[in-house]
This record gives sequence, C-alpha cells and structure tokens, in this order.
Amino acid sequence: IEGESLTDIVHQFRQLVGRSYIPPKWAFGNAQSRWSYMNEDEVREVVANYRANNMPLDAVVLDIDYMEHYKDFTVDAQRFPRFADFAAEMKAQGIHLVPIIDAGVKIEDGYDVYEEGVKNGYFCTNQDGTPFVAGVWPGRVHFPDMLNPEARAWFGSQYKVLLDQGIEGFWNDMNEPAIFYAEERLKKTFAKIGEYDKQNLDISSFAAFTGMVAELSNNENDYKTFYHNTKQGRMRHDKVHNLFGYNMTRAAGEAFERLEPDKRILMYSRSACIGMHRYGGIWTGDNHSWWSHILLALHMMPSLNMCGFLYEGPDIGGFGSNTTEDLVLRWYGMGIFSPLLRNHSANGTRRQEPYRFKNKAAFAGILQLRYLLLPYIYSEYMKAALHDGMYCMPLAFAFPEDDFARRVEDEVMIGESLLIAPVYEQNARGRYVYLPEEMLQVRVKCSESNRIETSVLPAGHHYIPVELDEVVFFMRNDVIGNAHLNGVEGRKHVELGHGDVGEAVDARGIVGDRAVKPAAATTATGGHAVLVALLGQRVAGLGLIGKLGGHGARTDAGDIGLHDAQHAVDVLHADAGTGNGAAGGAVRRRHVRIGAVIDVEQRRLGALKQQILALIDHVVEQQARLGDVGAQALGHGQVLIANLIHGVGGQVVDEL
Repeated sequence: IEGESLTDIVHQFRQLVGRSYIPPKWAFGNAQSRWSYMNEDEVREVVANYRANNMPLDAVVLDIDYMEHYKDFTVDAQRFPRFADFAAEMKAQGIHLVPIIDAGVKIEDGYDVYEEGVKNGYFCTNQDGTPFVAGVWPGRVHFPDMLNPEARAWFGSQYKVLLDQGIEGFWNDMNEPAIFYAEERLKKTFAKIGEYDKQNLDISSFAAFTGMVAELSNNENDYKTFYHNTKQGRMRHDKVHNLFGYNMTRAAGEAFERLEPDKRILMYSRSACIGMHRYGGIWTGDNHSWWSHILLALHMMPSLNMCGFLYEGPDIGGFGSNTTEDLVLRWYGMGIFSPLLRNHSANGTRRQEPYRFKNKAAFAGILQLRYLLLPYIYSEYMKAALHDGMYCMPLAFAFPEDDFARRVEDEVMIGESLLIAPVYEQNARGRYVYLPEEMLQVRVKCSESNRIETSVLPAGHHYIPVELDEVVFFMRNDVIGNAHLNGVEGRKHVELGHGDVGEAVDARGIVGDRAVKPAAATTATGGHAVLVALLGQRVAGLGLIGKLGGHGARTDAGDIGLHDAQHAVDVLHADAGTGNGAAGGAVRRRHVRIGAVIDVEQRRLGALKQQILALIDHVVEQQARLGDVGAQALGHGQVLIANLIHGVGGQVVDEL
C-alpha cells in the first residue's frame, strides 16, 4: 500500500479489511473482574463496595466458576440459582454481567451442546476422522470446528441461552485454542513415566522425566494432529491456527446479528487475527502485575489500532502475580484512556478491587475522571471506527515532520487532541515528556475531588512531576484556543465533583437531531468535547454512563451529540429520581438541593436551545453556500456554540 502519510496507509488498509467493531456505550464504563466471583452474593458485595466508595461501575465480569462444571452456555444452579432474575437485579442498578465463554466443549453424556456437536460432526477431528480430544478447564473436551460455516453458525446460536436471560455482553477466552494436554500425548506420557519408576534418576534422566510433564501444555506438535473441514477442503490446524479465535468471535458476532439485530452486544476475545476486529474487541491477554507491563500495554494500543482493533485494553493491575496499591494507581493512570477499562486478576493472587486499598479517594477520583472523559473518548472512538482511522496513535503518526517524535515510544495520542505520557516506573515521582508543539497541561488531583490545574507548556522536553494520586495529560494547541475563547484562560483550579460530565459531538457531527457534514468531526470538535467536559460547562448528571449506555440500541454513528442544556436538566432530573447509572447515588444526594431551581432554569435554557439550533441552521446554510470554505465556517460555528453553552449553561451551574 502506498499513501501520502502513515495515517493514510493505515486508512487504506483499514478500508480493505472492513469497519471496526462498535460496542454498546455502557461498555466504555468501568468493569470489575476476577477469577472468580463465585456466587451472586460475591457479585453483590463488589457492587455495594464500589457504590459505598463513590467509585463508578458499569459491569461485573464473570469467569469460569459461574458455569456448571465449566460447561459452556450453562449456569451453576447452586451459585447462581435464578440467573435471569439476578441479571435483571444488577441491570436495575446500572450493572451489566459479562460472562466468559471458552473454546472447549466438555465431553459429557446428557450435555446438549456436546451431544449436538458430535451428532452433526461439528468438532475438530483427528486424521482418522474421529473427534480430537484435549484437556482444558472441565477436563476432556472437543473443539468446535470454527472454520466450518455450519459448525460456526451452530456454535454462535448457543449464545441465545444467555441472551434470553438478559445478558448483553460476553468475553471469549482460551480460544487460541489453549490446550492443557492432548489426550494421545497424555497417554504416551503416563506410559513413559512408568519406565522411570525404579530408575536411579541422574541429572539427564530427571530432566527428561520432568520435561515430559512440562511439555504437555500447549505443545506445538499437538496442533499438527487435528483438522478442520472448510469450504476449501480439509486443513490441518497448525496451518490456520490464528483463524480459530477470530472465527469463534465471528460465530458470536454473526449470531448476534441474527438474534439481536437492533442491539449492540459487547464481545471481546483473547485470541484474534486481522478480520476479527469486525466482530469484537480484544483484551491484551494474561499479563502480570509488573511495572514493565504498563509500558507493554501502551505499546500495544496503537499497533492493535492499526489492525482495526479499536476496542481494546489490558487487565488493569495485572492478571498474574500479586499487585500493589501504587502499581494499580499508575495502571489506571494509563488505563482510563483505553476504550476497554477492566480490572482483572487471577485466582490465588492478591485481591485488587480499588476499594480494597488505603487511598480510596484517589481511586474514586481517577475512576470518576474516566467518566468525565467519556464524551471525548466515545466521540474519538466513533470517528476512528466510522472513518477507518486510529483512536490511539504514536506521536510520529500525528507529527510526521517532527524527527524526535519518531523516537518517542512511551507517549501516544488519544484521539486528535490528547497526548498521554503515563508513569510506568516504580517509585517514580514524575517523568520526562516530549511535547511536539505548545500544549495545555492538565493536572487532575484525583484524591481532591478531581481538582484541576492547567498551564500552557511550550514545545520541547519537560520534566513533569506526577504524584500517585494525580493524572496528567496534555491538550493540543487548538484546544488552548478554544479555552481562551470560552473564558478559561488563567483559570488554575476547576472543581469537578462526582458525576459532573460534559457532552461531545459524535463522529458524524450530530447536533441534537440534525445531521451535519462529517467535516465537523475535526480536531476542533474533539478538542471542544474535552474542553466542555473538563474546563467549561459542568452540568451535574449529564452524560452519566447509565444514560450514555441506554439499552444498547444500535445507531452506526452513535447517539452522543451536543445536546441543548435543556436536555442536561432533563437527564439530571431523571437520574436523580431513579438512581440509575454509574453515579446514581451522588445524583440522588444532589436532587434535593437542585430541585428548587429546575423549573426556573428550564425556561431559561429553552431559549438557549432555540439559539443553538438557529445558529446551527445558519452555519450549515453557509457551509453549503461556501463549499470548501464550509468546513472552516462550521468549525467556527462549534466555537460559537461552545460560547453560548458556556455563557448560559455555565451561569446555571454557578447558581446550582
């Protein structure tokens, strides 16, 4: 592929491989996972602790122990006796359950998935045509033949049993596929071990003895012993290994289109290859609670984006090994900018839910900051998905004329307007940052109700102090211009409480219910979204994930738009009454104080709505008349709209 720039080459490639997966909006909220939350009460305890500590949460992820004896598409009747009712109970609190699905189907008489697969020849086979047997979580399993279109459609249809119980999100795991042992190799190993029973094991024989057992798991040669039936004929698995996980998630994605055509269903996978990005996202696998893995996760973000995997993220805090409070804080400092935000840890490791640590205020603040940023994150994600772009890119892509930017591997651009440079070294009190241009530094004091300090820094190298309870990021200079126009210049401290969220323009430039030319979704638009969210308008309750998420209804361009301030009051009023959404508790506490001024402000803000819509009509009319100049005019229109909102909406907030 040849192109005018690196981003152009990526754009052309992405157009070849197809549009990236778009998850439901609630999937951009915070998710808590563990191998495993063993029963309903443990899940309730997690949710209650998040709420009690003012930490927003939108999903609890269920690992293998929710199943009956690790059988796919089953639920353990002892641990989760009324699963559909429990899912509804959680959803009423703004929580989605996200159960795991594994690649291996347990061999067990009476298990319908197993019996159907055997009857119809839907499993991978040995060379002689008999079903291949491997060992995973439930013991002996067969692998569905994901490259067989009929088997793929059959496996995808199995998700219906959980969809019918109110589940709206899944994660596919162990789908390389992982193999604890292949049955034939296991038999040979047991036979060989017997030969050592009465031997004097010297160093050589002892190494051979222990090596036999160690080589059972994921042995490369075992992947050469089973086969797929494809449209192109019979294929040995090792020749198409990377296609297995892709097609497992494809099975789910195609099934969701049939079973829930009007709803977005969350799906992310451990194993994938290019092409799977059309059907789901990816988490970056079983990492460890190591400082180096923060940097590794940062490196993976843009590389996955280039391949089309926009919805991605690491296991926050690290999956394996025991974590520490400072490590988890720093990990969240990077993780709140990734589309998938999930804290996940392994069985037997130290518990790492954020409410378990001492500095609860810092964790609450950093998670609330994620929700403050959601309008920008979602807007930039949608722009990347709909226009085959990158949500996250290296500095060299964003600043191609800057020679030094090519050397920077520990900073990335998030969307068009934000630069992040996370701290990833233990005991560090800050780090060196390279800015390719003048930028606005935004320092968020997470343990101090997300108090914000801003300063303009020139292009070049800077040492930036970053305390454990702080998040620091940088806005491009177009945002600085908007900040000046909105009267933010010189404002050093901005208080942002729990649940205060701004709005953003979506990827098509949707404003209210009116469509604007895609050119509106430019840097200025993205910067404006951040500005409104963090430095300008602060209307309580606006954009809470409970409202952002809705019920997962599908619109290809998304629904987040620059709605009028009237809508802000409506959302506030609704959330205060129901308590739904990530910050429902905080909104309820404000309801009494705010209710007295709602009626007055509704009348004033109704006039604002008419002003904004009239201005949009004028800008769109001028855009059509001026042609190429229209995009620039529209950009100015966004600034004017921002001024209107800041001037009127900001006054409302001050009075509230």
